Amino acid sequence: MDKFEFISQIVSTLLLAASAIYGIAVSFKKKSILFAQIIASGVACLALGNIFTLMLRITAPEEIKNSLTNGFNIGMLGVFGFFIFIFSAAFGQIDGLGDDRSKAMRKYRIIGILAVVPVIASVVLIVLSPIGDTLKIVYAILYLPAALASYYNLKHLILPDVDLGIIACIRKYNLFMLITTGIILLSTVLKVYQLTALYGISVILLGIMGFLLVISAKRGAERWFS
Repeated sequence: MDKFEFISQIVSTLLLAASAIYGIAVSFKKKSILFAQIIASGVACLALGNIFTLMLRITAPEEIKNSLTNGFNIGMLGVFGFFIFIFSAAFGQIDGLGDDRSKAMRKYRIIGILAVVPVIASVVLIVLSPIGDTLKIVYAILYLPAALASYYNLKHLILPDVDLGIIACIRKYNLFMLITTGIILLSTVLKVYQLTALYGISVILLGIMGFLLVISAKRGAERWFS
């Protein structure tokens, strides 16, 4: 493995782990808000996946390391779990408050579909890459919840505000979430095409976004209930 790639993965993992610990510490206090707890849990899921993958690279015997790290491993489920949490926060906590299913809201529902396009484009690039067919299928499944989450993140970013300012409170979070999704998709494409230097930069950016997500979700939720 490229030395810079290895160092960047360590940095990213430490940043995500710190983000998750901070998010859980501030979001699971008494009388805390479920929305912020879900986001912190999602970042924790992403951090755990990175930790597993990093430990795999460090501790696995050399003869099986390449097959494990270049194929499917349990750490990849961290991304899947992350997007499941993000989707559940958007759909279960916010969508019913901001979208009354009226005709006036139809244009926002249609515009939200645009967020799915980068996910589809990334999957197409992955399918066209030189990795194995099994791994291509795995990535396609892993990023299904990313498409669902991105749809709601974009939709909630552009929705007009409602009573109590709920939508306005989480606009910054939704923007950060769309950026984070883009970084995750880009890092995967860079990885499968073995663009290691750019991949290393992308995973460090992902670690930074972990902090921005938990902070923006916490502050947005606090404004929401203040």
